[in-house]
Amino acid sequence: MDYTTAKKITNILFAVGTVLILSLVLFLESASFSTIMRIVFFLSFSLFTAGVIITVKYYRCPHCHRLIRVRYRTPDFCPECGEAL
Repeated sequence: MDYTTAKKITNILFAVGTVLILSLVLFLESASFSTIMRIVFFLSFSLFTAGVIITVKYYRCPHCHRLIRVRYRTPDFCPECGEAL
């Protein structure tokens, strides 16, 4: 898996996890959904965890294999080796 595919998958995982967490906030008041809420919480937590693992494992420079910083947009050049991404 290259870094662009890893970024796309990670963005999808984070977006779905965020939607699930927001749905939990909407239904926080109702006690009848307690089992479903636990399942949704663990599902969203696992999506966030999978996104972080994919980022750490695959979002790397194809030349020097160092981690690409994901705080801002994807750089055009690797900050470590200077090669084009």
